[in-house]
Amino acid sequence: MTTPRSVRSLLPSSFPQTHFREAHDRLWLWPVSDLFGWSHPLEYWPPIQSWIEAQTTLSERNLVLQAGGCCGLYPALLARIFSKVLTFEPDPSNFQCLVANCANPRIIPANFALSDKVGMVDLLPIGGQTNVGCIQTIGGSSIPSITIDSLSLERLDAMVLDLEGYEERVLYGAEDTLFHLRPKIIVVETCPDSLILWMRGLNYTWNKGNDYDSYFTLLED
Repeated sequence: MTTPRSVRSLLPSSFPQTHFREAHDRLWLWPVSDLFGWSHPLEYWPPIQSWIEAQTTLSERNLVLQAGGCCGLYPALLARIFSKVLTFEPDPSNFQCLVANCANPRIIPANFALSDKVGMVDLLPIGGQTNVGCIQTIGGSSIPSITIDSLSLERLDAMVLDLEGYEERVLYGAEDTLFHLRPKIIVVETCPDSLILWMRGLNYTWNKGNDYDSYFTLLED
C-alpha cells in the first residue's frame, strides 16, 4: 500500500473529526462526516483519466493545474499521470487533509482561492458536512484570491477545475495564460453556454465528458 509517510504517521485523533479511508491502494486522511467529497472523485476519476491519456502524449503531461483540491484525491491521482500538479484549495480544514494526503514532490499545494481578479473572497459551504468539497466562492473579505494569469507560469499542459460553478470566472482570469501557453486539455465541472462560446474564441472545442464534467480540447492553431 503506497500511502504517504505523512498519512501513515498521523493518528486521526490529531485531526479532529477525521479518520482513515482506503482507495487506490492507499490510505487517505478524511473527514468522518463526509460522503460525497469522497465518493464523487472516485466515481468520476476513471473517465477523466481515460480522456487525459487518450488526448495527450507523455511529453504533454508535465504540469497540470488543479483547483478545488478538497482533501487531496484529485491532485494525488493526477500526480500519477503528470510530472507536476499545482493544486489550489482555499478551505483551511480541507487543505489540512490535502497536505497530509499529498506529501509527494510532484504536488505543489496552495491555500488560495482562484478567481478572475486578485483580491479577497468568502467561502460558502453548500454541501453541508456530508459534502465537504461543495463550497462556493462568493464576494467577501476572508480568503485571498489570485488569478491564474498572476502566476506567470512558463508552461501549462492541462487544467482540471472542480469549483462548484466558479470555473467560468477562473478561466476569465486565465485568458493570457490560455492564449500564450495553450494548455491542450481542460476539465470543468460546470460549463454554461457562455463559457463554451468564450472558449471557442480561444480555439477550444467542447464535448460533454461524463455526467458530471465537461472537456475542452485545444484545436490545432
